[in-house]
Order: sequence, then structure tokens, then C-alpha cells
Amino acid sequence: MSEPARPDRPGRRSWPIRVRRARADDKQAVLSFASRTWDDSDYIPQVWDRWLAAADGVLLVATAGGTEATAADGAPLPADQAIAVARLVMLSRDEAWLEGIRVDPRVRGMNVATDFQVAELRWAAAHGVEVVRYATGQDNEGSHRLGARHGFSLLGEWRWYGVDDEDEAIPPPSDDSSTSGSPAILTDADADGWWSRVAADEALRRGHGLYERRAWALQELTGERFRGHVSRGQVTVWPDARADTAGVDAVPWALAIDRDEGWGDEDPSLPASPALLIGDSHAALELIRMASGGRPGVPRVRLPDVDPPILDTAAVSAWTAAGWKPRDRTLHILTRPLDTAHPLPQPEDAALLEMAEEPRPIARPWSPRG
Repeated sequence: MSEPARPDRPGRRSWPIRVRRARADDKQAVLSFASRTWDDSDYIPQVWDRWLAAADGVLLVATAGGTEATAADGAPLPADQAIAVARLVMLSRDEAWLEGIRVDPRVRGMNVATDFQVAELRWAAAHGVEVVRYATGQDNEGSHRLGARHGFSLLGEWRWYGVDDEDEAIPPPSDDSSTSGSPAILTDADADGWWSRVAADEALRRGHGLYERRAWALQELTGERFRGHVSRGQVTVWPDARADTAGVDAVPWALAIDRDEGWGDEDPSLPASPALLIGDSHAALELIRMASGGRPGVPRVRLPDVDPPILDTAAVSAWTAAGWKPRDRTLHILTRPLDTAHPLPQPEDAALLEMAEEPRPIARPWSPRG
């Protein structure tokens, strides 16, 4: 029998959550509390069906266990009805990403998320990953506290530059044709020489070697992945210095990598944000202006570090004047190793977390080749 709620822990549950894989018939219950998270909006309704079917992740729900489960206000909770949802994604064999955690308002403040994240990490460990990461807003104190309880720490901050498409209208194409031409697309013959420059770039190093291969999920850029992007024609540079490889480092250059996958609801008529943008600040601005189709501030670019090495004061002024102004808010990336030195966390009360099935490696890393 679980320990009753303590007077000094208001809202602490006396009943367990039961964590299982999501089912199609959970949709209505989940969307009842995961549709209006931010200013009456949320992305969960748009991704639910895709997430449920995706082979690269595990979509989990928590339900109220026991026969006397009640909400924070004392109302009874229906058995086997989802009261929380979250997704584990396999970005690679070694890297997992957590996203989409939502908790029913009826049970917030009852440590549902705390126990639920323990269950998520058990599923991550079952897949043999070495590191788990997730993103949260700079001022989401609850998310930071939740992660800290289970060994997550702040890895760094990333900031958007360009149009804020949530608050601003996408500008129409302008007649400005002052860009310097077209970028060069790297070929397989260029890959090895350029990888050494990419790996040494200070902006990538300050971003802990991460890039946004898939929208809203950051992972390590390796030489193998870089060569894969090159083979798929997804790496562009400016200016085209490939013919003079001995002198390429003597001239300012910038390099961009296209994403392998977007969020799923992007406007196909607009250029997508790059997975990575590095190099000289002025060359980088020229490179994104070439991709913009004449729309100032589009595509948006996400750069690591509050004061990224790619941008000095003069460069920020130039970027702002061209339409790529820095946004006020930053995205925090939290990270947690999964190894013998960082064992899995345990729930404060083991009786309050039930696993419907033993976690096992059922998800496979997504590949652009399918």
C-alpha cells in the first residue's frame, strides 16, 4: 500500500500512475488537455496521428492506477484514461530526444510529471542510448526543475534570428536583387576537405557539436552525417572556393546544411530554416539572403549561444537591417548522460509508478533513406 499524502507535501498523490504506450483511442482524452497549452494553441493535435504511427519513437501516456484515484480537487479519475502524454524519439543509435510532455490540469501539482519522466528515461535506457536531451523555454521554470530532479543540466541556449512567424506576417518577396549570386552545392569530392573546416568551426563548437537535422530536435553532427548531407545535395557554401582548396581558408566563407525533415506543417512555398549555419557572419548573411527568395527575415535561423561567435556587434546590426534581427527569447537545451556514472533515477515512492510493460528497444532511428 502506498504512503498517504503528507501534510507538508500538498497535492502529493496516494495513487500510482500507470505508464503504457499510447493507443489510437487515447486521442480524445489527450487532446482535451493538450490543445490549448500556449495562448489557446498547441502542436499536439497536428502531430498526434503521425507520432502514434512513427517507428522512430515511443509515444507514452500515463493513466490513473488503482481504484480510488482522484484529481487535485478530489473528483474521481476514470480508469485507463490518459492524464499525461510524452514522446521519446530515437535520433540515432546513441541519442534520444524527449518532447511533447503534457499533463492534464486536473492532476497538475501532484507529481505526475515527476514520475512520468522516470518512466520515459527507463524507455530511453532500454534503447541503449548514451545521452537524452530535450528543449524548453528560457522561462519554463517547471520544466527546468523537472529535469534537474532527474539529472538533466543546461547544455546551452539557442536564439532565433529573423521573422517571428507566430507574431509577424511573412513579408512578401521584395525586388531587392543585391545578393551576389548563387551558392555552390558541395559534392562528394568536396566532403572530406570541408568536414575538417566544419568540425573546427567555433560556432559549431560553442553549440556543442549539435545541429537541427530534424526540426526542433538537436543532435550531434558527425563526419558520417555531414557526408550524407553532401551526398544528398544538402550542403551549400558561399563563396564558391572549392576550386582553390588550398586558399579556401584565406577568404571568408559560410556553409549551410539543409534539414532532413521539417516539423510537418511548414509552408512549402517558404524556404526552410537550415539545420546548421556556420562560418563568417557577412558570408552567412549573404548565404541566407540567397535562400530567402527576396523575403527579409526568411528563413529564420537558429544560432547557439546568447552571443554567438558568428555575430559580432557590427554583424548583428547588418543582420537586423537585412531583416534577420535577434529574437528576445531563447531556447534552452537540457541534457542527461545515460551511463554507469549516471544511473537511472528512481521514483521517490516506487509504489506510485507502474509500468504496463517492460521497456524494450522497439523504436529505430529515423533515416532519410527510410
